[in-house]
Amino acid sequence: MKFYFLVLFIILLQSILLVGIFPSVLYVPNFLFIMLFVKAIQNGDILSKAFISSLLLDILYDTLGWVTSSHMLSLFLLKLFRSRFDIASKLSVVILGSFFILLEFLIRFLLFRIKYYYPFHTGWFMFMYLLDFVYLVYMSRKV
Repeated sequence: MKFYFLVLFIILLQSILLVGIFPSVLYVPNFLFIMLFVKAIQNGDILSKAFISSLLLDILYDTLGWVTSSHMLSLFLLKLFRSRFDIASKLSVVILGSFFILLEFLIRFLLFRIKYYYPFHTGWFMFMYLLDFVYLVYMSRKV
């Protein structure tokens, strides 16, 4: 139950507060994905929880499966990666998390660009990635 309250808080933070600050939904830091990533490293298989929480964020963003598809694909690839390799240290979690943040953003960007042809803004991307990275380092201290 604690998990869902935390998810609800993060989803409301992302969909209400951060959407107003950033120029597009595309460049909003994805704190929900980072939390799901760290929980997947800790607990293993959380695809059903990830689907429910991503779907709720999709409903609040009104993006028709855009967030859910990128989260589920990235977490499925993480599950495949974990079956092959052992993630033992905090440093490996941060490095792997940074890679998966970039992968998830790339999936979202490609899906968004197909529908809206939105230009890539390097400054907003770097700011979003920096916020995601700081939150990843903060969340990975529990691993």
